[in-house]
Amino acid sequence: MRVIYVTHFNYLCPIGAHGIRGLCRAILIPSCRNYYKEVVFIMNNETLEFIQDQLEYEFDEPKLLRQAFTRKSYSEEHNGAYHNEVLEFYGDKALEFIVMKKLSEYFGETTQNGKYASQKTEGQLTEIKKKLVCRKMLAHRIDVLDFADCLLMGKGDEAQNAQDQESVKEDLFEAIIGAVAIDCGWDAETLEEVVDRMIDIEYYLENGFQDDENYVDLIQTWCQKKYGYLPEYNIYELNDGYECIISLSNEFNGFSGQGYSKREARMNAAREAYEYLDEGMSLEDGNARYAENLNTILSMLTAVGQKHDKPVAVTEMGFEGIPYERWWTEVADSILSKHPVAYGLVWRNVKGDVTHHYAPYPGHSSVPDFIEFYNLERTLFLKDICKK
Repeated sequence: MRVIYVTHFNYLCPIGAHGIRGLCRAILIPSCRNYYKEVVFIMNNETLEFIQDQLEYEFDEPKLLRQAFTRKSYSEEHNGAYHNEVLEFYGDKALEFIVMKKLSEYFGETTQNGKYASQKTEGQLTEIKKKLVCRKMLAHRIDVLDFADCLLMGKGDEAQNAQDQESVKEDLFEAIIGAVAIDCGWDAETLEEVVDRMIDIEYYLENGFQDDENYVDLIQTWCQKKYGYLPEYNIYELNDGYECIISLSNEFNGFSGQGYSKREARMNAAREAYEYLDEGMSLEDGNARYAENLNTILSMLTAVGQKHDKPVAVTEMGFEGIPYERWWTEVADSILSKHPVAYGLVWRNVKGDVTHHYAPYPGHSSVPDFIEFYNLERTLFLKDICKK
């Protein structure tokens, strides 16, 4: 009898999307000086860490970050709590300053006689600046960062799905910049790093604002929606430029691109990743590719095993995130049953990571199929063997 031996797997409690407003709550703290109550917002630590990870900036005063995500409508319903309108005002000015600084550095230089020479006219620079800080751009970048659903809003805003409105996303973008500006003491270098993270200004300066695909944006949006985090970029210096390696997940990594600048290398790597995914990253294609690869490997192993009278086993099997609810019976078993496999070992689950798991946990969509897989006559699990 063929035996598929599946080891213990760790149960992983699923974590919801970072942007659930229910992760935030308000508590009332009595004032020592008088009898009014001040609302202090407590944002779930997971959400707070997610936002700071996206910004690659850790707040010295996390309350500023919470305030940046608090709409006035929420404040009005909770005893006049602090909201983000003033942060928005400061963020607008800080953003404009950083954009102007980037434009002056990118398009101009100080000549030998101490004068500033610009490649662009005042009118051209004005148009570029407008496009970089326009409502559509800022709203789009909030979507890429997946911040809109983190907003704290009043009932009226929630009823109108205000978090989906471009103007609200624009306000949020500016409020975040304002919060960073105050938290870092208006340090220009820190502000520039955060703005670069949120907009990627140099990409647009290098590639313009035509309908050309921004592959970095596309990859970031795809990765954010699928995994809840941004891609990992590793840049290495070469003799004649740079190479960027992008990792989206365990399954999708190693996409590389080269360029004379770090930005160009990253864009080329993102293009390679996007074109690979765009070729056919449907669920059916992903399953078919996995099944084809597994079948090829097992065919080779079977031949070697028979030649040397050795058993055939599959270690570290599985598909990250188990994206298909019938994966165990229709994908895994359909291939394993064709070969004399002695046992299969699934990869571990990572506690606290919503995507990095290879075995089902309570509530996962593939649980019923996994139970069906368990009940097959040809499968034995560790606990079945221990009983015998």
